Amino acid sequence: MCKILPLLAFWTIFFSCKNPNETLLEAPKITSFTIADVHVNGIELNNDTKTIVIEVPYQTNLKGLQPQITVSELSSIVPVSGARQNFDVPVYYTLTSSSGQKVVYTVIVKPALQPIPIIEKMEKDTIEAGQSIKVNGRNFGTFSLDIQAWMVREGNTVAVKSELIDTTQVKLFLPDNLTPGQYRVQLKIRKQQVLSSQRVVITYPTPVLDSLSYYSILQGEKLLVYGKYIEPKYRYSVVFGMGGNSLPIELPATVQGHSLEVAISQSVLAGQVLVGVRNLTEKKQSIFLTKPLHVFDNTLPYLLAIVSPRSFYKPNDTIVFRTINFLKVKARFFQVHLQSKTSDYYLNTNYDDVTQQLTLILPDNISLGNYQVKMNLANEQGILYSFETNIHLPIH
Repeated sequence: MCKILPLLAFWTIFFSCKNPNETLLEAPKITSFTIADVHVNGIELNNDTKTIVIEVPYQTNLKGLQPQITVSELSSIVPVSGARQNFDVPVYYTLTSSSGQKVVYTVIVKPALQPIPIIEKMEKDTIEAGQSIKVNGRNFGTFSLDIQAWMVREGNTVAVKSELIDTTQVKLFLPDNLTPGQYRVQLKIRKQQVLSSQRVVITYPTPVLDSLSYYSILQGEKLLVYGKYIEPKYRYSVVFGMGGNSLPIELPATVQGHSLEVAISQSVLAGQVLVGVRNLTEKKQSIFLTKPLHVFDNTLPYLLAIVSPRSFYKPNDTIVFRTINFLKVKARFFQVHLQSKTSDYYLNTNYDDVTQQLTLILPDNISLGNYQVKMNLANEQGILYSFETNIHLPIH
């Protein structure tokens, strides 16, 4: 026993030198990592590998993100929490404990994969070519330039212009020459595509009027109506709005190229009328032209045409007009009114009741220009009857 006791005493002294309250030093670590003003889809924080992987929504701008970081007690971090960083590339954070121990974390922020676009419904189920239509759905992105759009019919695709309204709405602009029929909508947002299950019916556009061959016309004469969306495969009529409580007069028309020819019957009463066009096949009517047509009674005086017309006239030229019904008005004076954009001339003429011709001599000082011919029949008491014609005199 005397030999063993000193050895036990040695071990007793050795273990009594150890402080039981002393703990091993722990490495500094990140305890939480969030990003201000950004929804985080998910985060993987691995303190063993010192990596943090964060997923944010698709198309989140990774430049200038502001992390909010919490670290273990008595530790510091560089870059500091709240400092904006560009997470297009991994960002490295260095942590230092109070005892000087350092560790480095790698932080990777990646956007979620592009979601598949979904078309839920079309704004309309029937629309004219040349108009626009809204497509409603989800995951249409945030940039108009990322979107391509097509109208798909029987395997054929027609590219159309598009405009992104927001991530749930796209507006499509249909070309006016799109063939009528049933179409599906195909969208491509970056790399993802979707084809609508719903179909939209495209119809031929409503006629749009541009102008008339004449704006003054005699009953019985033919009128040409010019405009868009006039095709030989459709049937048309020309509609004359009489004003007041009178019902519109509708006359059959024939297609001449991209215009319509109509004979002005006596059912179109003398006076100012508005002109429109109806596509009888498609049952669509244009709006009326704003400039009215002036219709004149074919039982009253009128200038029919120029005898031996020329392409242009000069001062002092003699011009002879063919007339009708001049004798129905007991006039002594036959005055031609020449009107251009800048000038008006009231010129006396000679009327031959045998040949029913009217002779006009242009003054030598008449200004050059294009003149419309109007007419006044008068006696000593004043004008008895006046009218406009579709005759124009180019004076060069």
